[in-house]
Amino acid sequence: ALLTILPPAPGLLWVDTVGVCPNERNQTYEIPVKVADFQNLAAFTGRIELGAGVTFEGVAGVHPHFAPQFVHALQGTKLAFTAIANNGLQVPGTEVLFSIKLSNVSTSTLTWDTTLLALLDEYNGELAYQTGDGLLEVLNTQVPVINSPGAVCLNSGLIGLTAIPAGGMFYGNGITGDQLDPGVLGLGSHAIYYAYTNPNGCVERDTLEVVVWPALQDSIDADARICSGDSVLLRAYGGIAYAWSNGETGPAILVGPLQTETYSVLITGQGGCVRQRTVTVFVQPLPQLLVSGNPSLCQGSSTQLFVSGAVQYTWFPTSGINDPSSSSPVFNPVATTTYHLSAVDANGCSVDTNITVEVVSPPVLSAGMDRVACGQPILLTATSPQTLTWLWSTGETTASITVNPSQTTFYTVTGTDATGCTNTDTVFLYGTLS
Repeated sequence: ALLTILPPAPGLLWVDTVGVCPNERNQTYEIPVKVADFQNLAAFTGRIELGAGVTFEGVAGVHPHFAPQFVHALQGTKLAFTAIANNGLQVPGTEVLFSIKLSNVSTSTLTWDTTLLALLDEYNGELAYQTGDGLLEVLNTQVPVINSPGAVCLNSGLIGLTAIPAGGMFYGNGITGDQLDPGVLGLGSHAIYYAYTNPNGCVERDTLEVVVWPALQDSIDADARICSGDSVLLRAYGGIAYAWSNGETGPAILVGPLQTETYSVLITGQGGCVRQRTVTVFVQPLPQLLVSGNPSLCQGSSTQLFVSGAVQYTWFPTSGINDPSSSSPVFNPVATTTYHLSAVDANGCSVDTNITVEVVSPPVLSAGMDRVACGQPILLTATSPQTLTWLWSTGETTASITVNPSQTTFYTVTGTDATGCTNTDTVFLYGTLS
């Protein structure tokens, strides 16, 4: 027979490094003891020095090939173990031989020393030795924080939820995906939850209490119309605080814009519930009056004025005017008079103005002294301190005319000034006795 001596198979026996999430402390952890790439594994033995801060809770998951002969004991802080099988085990990859159960992790990291780990090859009886250490590490993670959604009101509608870091899951009553429905929650205090799994597989959670406040019962005055130059009081209702777009903070503001303008107000109610309302103030232009006609008249006559641009007119005083509410009144005052006119247009906007009706006195003139005609031509001359146009009863239009009456005759001259006002005078020429 030919006896073949097999070389020892390379192998590695080690205690695994295990990560622990921060929120999983004070639980029981199973730390695997593994072997890799070993031929004909017949036995293994070893001692592990356990560090401080842990409590040995026994072993678990002993490989079925070694379970019948597996022995372990805790000697102080040293865990000793041995297992011998009836035949060898082929380990082409990685196998867990058993797991150490530890609890009460009180530090961020925990290490142990493997003072001796030995593997026995069934056929050649040689041992492979491995020494080293292991690590029980609290894995890094980020505690998530739910961002406050702000004031939550019963009539807020769906509210988007966010958290840091993103990528987790919201859950709780009234939550669908990342949307919160206050109408489902109802009034009062409620908890919303967020779970985040980090790249290390650790799950962290955050809880946020939200209060659902009653719906804001707010309102604002209707749009207003004012005339240019006027002001209006705007009111908002139903809040405990107000912030207007013009910087004022009361429930009512007095405004007088020069042109049409929209004002907004943030109305804050109980619990910080906020709603924005707007109101527009439409500014109507004032009536533009157009007055035509001659505001001057000759004493004893009348004149008519015509006004447009409004729908209602009121004249004062009422003396010397035929209709104080007319847009085309006739004036005949005895003396120059200033009339006050109030006009209102179709928008209700009014404008006031003064119109002076001037009464012009007749021009001062003289046709000359009466005299006796002696059968000789006589020069008659009309005079006036004003510049006038002349018209004699003879039809002549010069200031001076020559006449030669054969009997007593009177001559009348009419003078007209620049305003069209006239006056007359008469001169008598007496004929001689025959």
